[in-house]
Amino acid sequence: GVILDVDERMFKDYPNQFAPFRIPCENHYNGTLFRYPLRTEVDSTDSEISDRIYKPDAILEMFDKFYEHESIDSLLFIKYIERISFYEIKNGANELELLYTIQLENADEVREKRRLIAKNIGPMMNLLKSGELKGNNQLDTSYIATFCRQKGDSKENSSWLILNYLDDLLETEKYFQNEFKRSIGDHKFIPNVGLAVPINDLMIAGSLFCFLPLPISTPFPVSVHGYFADCYYKEHEYLVCLVAPILDYNVKDENFLKHLGWNTYPDVRTVLEQLELCYVRSSNGQSPENLKEICNAIYKYMYKAFQKDDKEEFEIMKNDLENKPWIWHNDAFYSADKFVFRLPTEFEDNNSLIVELPPGYISDFKSLFEAMGVRNEIGVKELILIINNMVEGNEERKLSDDEINHNADDAKATNLSVIVDERPKFQHSSKMSLLTKEMDGWQVGFNCAYHLTDLPSIVSREYIIFFDPNEKYLPAQGRPPKRKKGFKINFMKTKFKESFPDQCYPYEALDCNFNEIFNGTLFRLPLRTDQLASDSKITNHVVKIEEILQLFNGVQGNKEMLFLRNIELCSLRHINDHEQVPQPIWQAQIYMSDDHRDIRKSVTDCIQTYQLDIKIEINDILNSKISEIWLLCIGGHERIRSEELENISRRTQIKFPNPPELKGEIFSYLPLSISTNLGVHLNGNFSLSSSRSNVLQFENDVDHKRIIPNNSLNAFVLASTLYDSSIHLFLNTFADKNKFLPPELQNDPVCLEALGRIGLKNQVNSDTYIECAQEIAQEIVIQINQARFPANEIEDRAKTLVLYLYEHVNSLNFNEQQWEIIIEMKFVPSEKNLSPFYYEPKVTTGSSSETEVTPVNLTNIFLTTSAELEKNPTRKPNQIHLQQKRR
Repeated sequence: GVILDVDERMFKDYPNQFAPFRIPCENHYNGTLFRYPLRTEVDSTDSEISDRIYKPDAILEMFDKFYEHESIDSLLFIKYIERISFYEIKNGANELELLYTIQLENADEVREKRRLIAKNIGPMMNLLKSGELKGNNQLDTSYIATFCRQKGDSKENSSWLILNYLDDLLETEKYFQNEFKRSIGDHKFIPNVGLAVPINDLMIAGSLFCFLPLPISTPFPVSVHGYFADCYYKEHEYLVCLVAPILDYNVKDENFLKHLGWNTYPDVRTVLEQLELCYVRSSNGQSPENLKEICNAIYKYMYKAFQKDDKEEFEIMKNDLENKPWIWHNDAFYSADKFVFRLPTEFEDNNSLIVELPPGYISDFKSLFEAMGVRNEIGVKELILIINNMVEGNEERKLSDDEINHNADDAKATNLSVIVDERPKFQHSSKMSLLTKEMDGWQVGFNCAYHLTDLPSIVSREYIIFFDPNEKYLPAQGRPPKRKKGFKINFMKTKFKESFPDQCYPYEALDCNFNEIFNGTLFRLPLRTDQLASDSKITNHVVKIEEILQLFNGVQGNKEMLFLRNIELCSLRHINDHEQVPQPIWQAQIYMSDDHRDIRKSVTDCIQTYQLDIKIEINDILNSKISEIWLLCIGGHERIRSEELENISRRTQIKFPNPPELKGEIFSYLPLSISTNLGVHLNGNFSLSSSRSNVLQFENDVDHKRIIPNNSLNAFVLASTLYDSSIHLFLNTFADKNKFLPPELQNDPVCLEALGRIGLKNQVNSDTYIECAQEIAQEIVIQINQARFPANEIEDRAKTLVLYLYEHVNSLNFNEQQWEIIIEMKFVPSEKNLSPFYYEPKVTTGSSSETEVTPVNLTNIFLTTSAELEKNPTRKPNQIHLQQKRR
């Protein structure tokens, strides 16, 4: 659209556009005119808005009906309009012809009262928003308005008694915040009502108004105006409960529901707002109640939209949720690109970079999640992301021989050799090459995989395996041709050596001839060149041959092998560019008896000692040889007192002649470069930082990490999500939930004390009591809807909870807000069904020997008696609740 500043020239140039307005151009027009040219048949065929055509006769008929049925009603509750006139310019005529008029006859007398609330509500809402609204702010006004309507010579007058009332905004805001955690300004829930009674004819049926009349009659001669809430039926609760009120009772009048829109299916924008609020509150540590049910209901809503032929709603959701976290799993939300349908087990511990979609989502909504971007398996993008995170996610992580030693030891290798190969690229006459041309100039080296290379390969027994996460260097296969992330070749059953001698050449110097099974495992890690590093999606870091030699020259194999269980020989060898046989640089070998070897490999609670003799040979000018003897004490045990430790020391005391001075270090199987300030090394299963450079400080580093196993041992969770099962109330409430520690941790007092420092819930206070009440309330709802639990079992749990409140109400020390939550929560079971006073009777079939459990809140149980209800059964629950709460 355009806005034009009209001048005389424009008026002359486009007279056809100004003629319908019938106003001169030389002065400002004190008012607003809207012109609506009706569509022609030609216009309707081209319109993207609507193809509906309105003829002038249809417009005149519509206005005529308005005059007959709604004319005076339309002025009852609006604040400013005092006159409505209808005119017609007939075809061929130049003058307006007045059809009919509706006006407020005594406008001068009632104008100020009529506008009182409208003038004040804006400033009052601004003061409410800023927190400056004080005191009693109710407003009310009443007046008699006289209306007249005239059609031709026919004139009718009527008088109405009109009352407008604005309730206390502070009280309304407080109620709305407690119920919906939203401000009344968010939804324009203004406590403003109006009543209008016709003085001349008390037999007229009243109507509902929201400023203008709604097509809904009242059963009495009073018309009612209000800001009717954008409510939803109970069946849509989980789709909208965070963004709109929910009707908590059945309404019999379908016409009433239809015209107020309370039984309409929630629109897609409202549901998306609900989902976003779930994520926001969950991220802030304030997850909504029934979050699982809410998310499942929303996914079901999305699934229905996806199944429709018209995909408009689904496309709105897909576009809105792109790259946003919206899939709830394990107490967190993830975006669709973080999920795959099948995740290999070796990638399950990748710091939540990629997550496997839960089986329940797959069985119920697989096609939906697939359309929203969840992939079947890890693709190149995800694999690169995982590898990139491992390599560069922690800048402190340095190239280290420790990881090589540890990995080899875990694989139960006894001999670990590092060979640095500087030979030039193998030249061969074959035109075939396994790898793309970019790889031809790569050097050969070794270290921990993707710190060094984009294309590691492995030879073990009769297989050679290549990994190419970039899908860039291995040959394309299949139809259509596609590069793979890696493949495994049985070189004994193929002509691999004949076809690709360049890939066999580096291994042949290590006694692997590709003609027979190789009894061991060889890793080849080609070092990145500067050019290839610049193109790598993993890291642009380049490690030179000199760095590899320097790194491993600093290791001479003594302390690195001390606390390993299997490796007995470590060596560093080097192949120069003019040699074919690896030359030793140093070698460290362990010698021990068979009995001590068995102790070294064992994992036991028994305290055991054994001896290691380590001999180190260094190929330097002096051909240096070093011999060391180490005594090791290993074993796990329960808590031990200092006097017991002294007894153990005496029993295992061994005297050494002239022991050397030792600067003790902390080990977690491998040295951490942390001093013990003792004359011994200490090894243990410490929780380490991702860089393996230090031990995690308990409270500071682990309270926000999911490292504590639950009692089913099927997930690692935050300590703050678990409860101490020695507390009877917790055990009673969460008996069948994974909310406790495994017995090994629960039964260890030291462990319990430490976990308490990082959030384990080990006492009943006001917060944990409310959590228990919320759990019971949720179980009651599930029982009513799904009959998942025996009713008497839930009732027993709830009785225990209520009894605890009765006995400890003073020590729980609830604040006012917590009391509001407790009073409103439906967690108290009652064998007497109170619902007939509030709801329509629930019809059931069949029989059951179990008592029907009806959830009620504390107000209903302790503050409202059945006798009081029987005295006035039509009284609404909110009225009873408010009266009793004030009392």
